[in-house]
Amino acid sequence: MEDKQETLETLKEALVDLYLKVKVRSSEDIEKYNSAQMEQEKEEHKDTTGFMLVDLIRSNVEILLNIKSEEDSFSDNEKSLAYPNFFSQASSILSSKSQVNTEGYEKIIRKLESDVRNLIRSEQQMKVYCEGLTDKLGYKKTEFDEFKIAVKEKLHQIKKDKKTTEELLAQKEKELIEVKSQILQYEEKALKHQQDLLSYKRDTEAKILLLQTRYNEELARINTEKRKAILEITNKVQQAQDKREQVVDGDMTLMKNSLSTTQEMTRSFTVLRQDTGSTGSKIIRHKRQHSDSSGRNVSLRSLKRSLSSTIRTYKNATQKQPPKGMGNKSHHKSALSLNASKISERNTSKKRLNTKISKNSIVLNPNTKSLHLTKTKGGDIGLHTDRNLATELVPLKGGKIRYHAQNFKKLKCKSKNIK
Repeated sequence: MEDKQETLETLKEALVDLYLKVKVRSSEDIEKYNSAQMEQEKEEHKDTTGFMLVDLIRSNVEILLNIKSEEDSFSDNEKSLAYPNFFSQASSILSSKSQVNTEGYEKIIRKLESDVRNLIRSEQQMKVYCEGLTDKLGYKKTEFDEFKIAVKEKLHQIKKDKKTTEELLAQKEKELIEVKSQILQYEEKALKHQQDLLSYKRDTEAKILLLQTRYNEELARINTEKRKAILEITNKVQQAQDKREQVVDGDMTLMKNSLSTTQEMTRSFTVLRQDTGSTGSKIIRHKRQHSDSSGRNVSLRSLKRSLSSTIRTYKNATQKQPPKGMGNKSHHKSALSLNASKISERNTSKKRLNTKISKNSIVLNPNTKSLHLTKTKGGDIGLHTDRNLATELVPLKGGKIRYHAQNFKKLKCKSKNIK
């Protein structure tokens, strides 16, 4: 593509050079023509198209050919006309008695011929220039027609766009009017809604104020009733506490009175515990020595007899020594529950009995929890221990004592009442 462009530029420069060489000029222009004018004319024809340069070259060549043909025809006519004219002029000159030098006439003739040729050359140049102007006018006319068509199309498009714009503008104006009407409707609705909100707010505030007043009145009433109820409950609690303190004081007095009796009974119970421990040991030995049921029953019967004798001894001892502050009748009615539970042989006789008094019980030996004197729900006083063998000695009405061995189930021996 670049090579083609360079070739076109080179060809155009060659056409410009050819045109400048064949261009018809006057003799004065030829005498004054130099390289600077040549470069200037090249710059002037730089923007001229190649077709116009070819037309200019063709026109100048035609002019030169016409000049050549005219010169040839003029030379032939000159031979036929020059001499008669010359002779007529000479005769007139001779008649006027003036002599003209032949060389002067020849110079005048050559000058006239030169003027004629210059005139013909100028005519041809004007013809070429007119043809160039005609071509340019044709090109300009064509360009003007094309421009006119383009302007018409553009004008038509502008009119079409203008019409479309006007239609769009009218549509937008219509939409704008609709939007304005909607805005007015929304503003009216908003104003109405705001008025409704203000009215609802006033009504709500009035209701809240009324409810607050009712709440304060109800709260004051509840607080008053609460204070009255608290006062009543406090009085009742105080009365119940006073009654309880009275009952506890009575119970503690009774238990303190029973403590002395319990201490006296402890001696007898120690002997009973030793006998019970030895009896447990005997039971274990009998269990190891006798495997049949007959031997076991014999051992149990002997154990029952031994326990019966021990219980009778304990019964006699308790009946002979009634507790201080209590008669024999009250002593028999308060069932003393003696529960000797979990008694072991090891170090039972070496334990020292101490006393610890609580709300409902008296612990004679709190370190080992070996002997307790406890008041039951029915008002009875029970004496029990915490050891391996669980036994009970319960004084009943009429002076009877019930013997109960819980852990004897291992020996398949049921609990029985012993008189």
